[in-house]
Amino acid sequence: MLIHLILEVVLQTVFIALLWYHLKSLTFKWDDNAYASVYWISIILTLIFTGATVCEGIYLIVQGFRNFFNAERHWALTVDGLSNYVGIAQWILLYLTLFISPYLMR
Repeated sequence: MLIHLILEVVLQTVFIALLWYHLKSLTFKWDDNAYASVYWISIILTLIFTGATVCEGIYLIVQGFRNFFNAERHWALTVDGLSNYVGIAQWILLYLTLFISPYLMR
């Protein structure tokens, strides 16, 4: 369990770093036009959600090292998994909307 939680936090941190790099490399600013604002807000909200799940994962790692979880106390791990699935689904929809759909509209 702890190995998977650590792997989860590492992968989410890499995801945040890649999105941050992507925002830094954009050729437009958030206040250029309405489309740019929507784009930046969507990416930043994804960063905030992923940052919150990283904090949640770190908290679960600390609780795991303290031997907090057992057969009866595993609800937090279940919720963490569900929130990660929601984040993945949200990112897939965002990716399809922001990155793929402009090429399909041609």
